[in-house]
Amino acid sequence: MTIPKIFYIPLINVFFAFILMLQNTQSNANLINTSEQKNLQNVLNIFIQKALETNPSIQAADANITAAYKRQQASSQPIYNPAISMEGQKSNDKFYTIGLNQTIDWSSKRDARTRVGTANLEVAKAQRLVLQQNLIFEILDSLVSYQTTQETLKLTKEKNVLLKQFVELTQKRQASGDAAGIDIDLANFALSEALAQEAYSEENLNKSLQVLQSTTGLKQTDWPKFPTTLPHLIFDPLKTDDLINNLYSVKLLSSQYVSAQERVNVARKERYSDPTISLKAGKERSNGSNSILIGLNISLPLFIRNTYGYEVEAAHQDTIEAEKKRLDILRQARAEIENNAESYIKLYQKIEQWQTFSSKPLQESILLLKRLWESKYISATDYLVQLKQRIDNQIAGAELQGHAWKSWINWLKSSGNIEDWVKNINNPASCEQIMQKK
Repeated sequence: MTIPKIFYIPLINVFFAFILMLQNTQSNANLINTSEQKNLQNVLNIFIQKALETNPSIQAADANITAAYKRQQASSQPIYNPAISMEGQKSNDKFYTIGLNQTIDWSSKRDARTRVGTANLEVAKAQRLVLQQNLIFEILDSLVSYQTTQETLKLTKEKNVLLKQFVELTQKRQASGDAAGIDIDLANFALSEALAQEAYSEENLNKSLQVLQSTTGLKQTDWPKFPTTLPHLIFDPLKTDDLINNLYSVKLLSSQYVSAQERVNVARKERYSDPTISLKAGKERSNGSNSILIGLNISLPLFIRNTYGYEVEAAHQDTIEAEKKRLDILRQARAEIENNAESYIKLYQKIEQWQTFSSKPLQESILLLKRLWESKYISATDYLVQLKQRIDNQIAGAELQGHAWKSWINWLKSSGNIEDWVKNINNPASCEQIMQKK
């Protein structure tokens, strides 16, 4: 079949325009952008520190640590204070005595209680670390959601601006007889749909902003931004055990297990009675003669009716509970670390593929598309379809990027690296470097 010359030149132009689009395709998100990360490090660090300092939960955790420290100091004090007693009688016989009573910590209960206080102080410190890590995760997660919805709304508004321009141009063409009425209808339908999408995007942005403000306790117009480049994860399954052992949640349960063991020791020592020694001295006058009185008394409680055995059994069960929780968190931690690493690596690869096929600058692509329509190489329907595909593709890319960042943050939390990454965001983000520091 021979192509008429009248169509040959336009088809050649379309072909070369398409080739030009492919040749100009390049990645708009370089996977290693150190300069950008350096600029973001201080901003993100200061932002998170400010949010943590003003967070009531962190302040409550600090107060809990102070209270635990005071209880630890209190537990190291002597258990029993001495008591003084005085006695006198005036009749035919007169006597006066003064005595001193002291209960002896015969079974070293004081030392056992001190160890419990020290263990509880470590528990309070570990609870504070776990809380801080969880808050950093929530802040970063809400920040990613806000940034993603913000980018989605931006692209949606760009689409509306282009569609409004398209409606105006189509109306002008119709007035000059170059466009059919169906083109006007298609343009109006596309614009009305885009306006509805913009309303939904604005609602999602307001919701994500509300979550971000409630999480951080801050109200500001300029929020920190994540890098446009995703970190490259190098995960070594052989280091999983090292990651697990350094998790704050594991350290917390280990501290709780030690505290439970120490409480068992205290409960056992409470079953031993402590003797009370009383020393008295005085004077007695009887039948005109004076006598010096000296007395020694030793008393020992008898734990017959209550042997305090149930307290020991209860404390022992607390130890079993703490140990089982620790074993359970170890199993969960391993699964979360491995699954989150695998999930992020797959998303990272998908992002690379998306960038390969969809990385042409949006404005350049739309400008070329508009020229093809104005030159009548494509119809109004083709223009609308391709315009929607290009912008929806960018929106899908922004959502995919946000989903990948959330996956990255999930891995940081599960592996216990979230604070290290925030502090070292200016480095080329290979998590192998973070893992080597553990």
